[in-house]
Amino acid sequence: RKKDPDGQGESFYFQLNGVPVFMKGANYIPNDAFLPRVTPEKYEDVVKRAADANMNMLRVWGGGIYENDEFYDLCDKYGILLWHDFMFACSMYPGDNEFLENVRNEAIQNMVRLRNHPSIALWCGNNEIETAWRNWGWQNLYNEEQKKEIWKAYDTLFHKLLPSVVNEYAPGMAYWWSSPTQGLNITDYNRPNRELYSGDVHMWSVWHGKQPFSLYEKYIGRFMSEYGFQSFPEMKTIESFTLPEDRDITTEVLNWHQRSAPGNMLIKTYLDMYYKPALNFEHFLYLNHVLQAEGVSLAMEAHRRAMPWCMGSLYWQINDCWQAPSWSSTDYFGRWKALHYYARRAFSPLLISPEVKNDSLYVYMVSDSLTDQHGVLRISLYHFDGKLLLKREKEVNVPGNASTVVWTEPMQTFTERGSLHDVFLYAEFITGKSKETERYFYFDAPKNLNLAIPEIKHSVQKKGKVYEITLTTDKPARDVYLNSASCDGWYDDNYFDMLPGREYKITFYPKNDCSRLDDLRVVSLAGSYVTQGK
Repeated sequence: RKKDPDGQGESFYFQLNGVPVFMKGANYIPNDAFLPRVTPEKYEDVVKRAADANMNMLRVWGGGIYENDEFYDLCDKYGILLWHDFMFACSMYPGDNEFLENVRNEAIQNMVRLRNHPSIALWCGNNEIETAWRNWGWQNLYNEEQKKEIWKAYDTLFHKLLPSVVNEYAPGMAYWWSSPTQGLNITDYNRPNRELYSGDVHMWSVWHGKQPFSLYEKYIGRFMSEYGFQSFPEMKTIESFTLPEDRDITTEVLNWHQRSAPGNMLIKTYLDMYYKPALNFEHFLYLNHVLQAEGVSLAMEAHRRAMPWCMGSLYWQINDCWQAPSWSSTDYFGRWKALHYYARRAFSPLLISPEVKNDSLYVYMVSDSLTDQHGVLRISLYHFDGKLLLKREKEVNVPGNASTVVWTEPMQTFTERGSLHDVFLYAEFITGKSKETERYFYFDAPKNLNLAIPEIKHSVQKKGKVYEITLTTDKPARDVYLNSASCDGWYDDNYFDMLPGREYKITFYPKNDCSRLDDLRVVSLAGSYVTQGK
């Protein structure tokens, strides 16, 4: 933490080997409601999922557990840093000597056990207790004398006892007393929020506050340690705990599995904001997945564009402890939702991230590399029927470990070639003969786009233990989703966009004995609506 020279609060970042590093990752909760069921294989699966999605940090949530040694060994192995809460969350705690001594012994045991793990980057006193005490109305339940006693206990535990244990048993380790430090208590969306100027932020105006996804781009703090949006698991997971008659968001079973107060209907409310009605329940699940992915990845990219003001983006959450709708990007069985694929793109080491503001398109490039990269940025404007309307390119220099605007274009350049409901951008960055990264960008909410229904053809070839899937399309296709009802496994890409005239090759890694992949389904956004395409 450092005071900013411009007087705009304090910086908040992690420095690795002398280099400030933007933290990309997610919050982590216990892997199962019944802890003995968590196998070493499941631990490795979730940590590897983080690494595969270009993450470099997980936040161990204070409402969970101090994990088994295997978890920390795996984080060391895969290069995943840990923001580690002490196990206190969302409640005020006693301050009597007996309780405090018990806490001290537990903290010492875990500090001694874990202090030599290079993956642990920070110990944090608690999850959301300070912001709850200040902003959630808890103080209204007590008289002045009681409030002083409760706060004294808080101060002793989180400002004195725990930091003293860290300093004594893990000298040099960073300690942060509460996450978030003040929270983000937005009562007026038109005023500046001082909470964004220092510390870490939990941003829940989207979802709990029922605000649009665009708020993610407006409210960016120094370190975004929680934000998120819910989705149901995919159909195979739903089938593991339902009968056919249960598969509607209003049924008793699906409402019982929903443990967030706003409930399943809030998912539908957001879907109605951004998407057309789904064909059926299975397509509802698909649209829910891309809704979650689009919304949360909008935040990820906004946070990365804002570096060095913002130096961390940890969404809620990577995993699940049971089969249920939740904020997770991978479900209880480890199946990747759309969000996990989107996170891998948004957290890629080299990111193209366009933004429209003040009647102009700003194209940012965000790089994790410690060296500059020089290449050609090519931008193409396509109609949804596949016609190329505009192509431009320029040589650009992408500074290392930075977010940089490399291209600015008046929106008139695009609007004079067609309605923004009929066109989209495709951008690619090329060095030498190699395409380093690419990006599709759309100018409006999906329900306002005049998408044409594509004819997507595919072929499948078995190569050893994996399958290579080759796809082509006659029209631009958005959020192409591959799924097999009989073969469970992992696709090296999914929920991706396609252009006509190209071949796309996807590798499928089956988990079970899958001799054939005859029932592969290919779904796209335009074909998932009740009123399909045009």
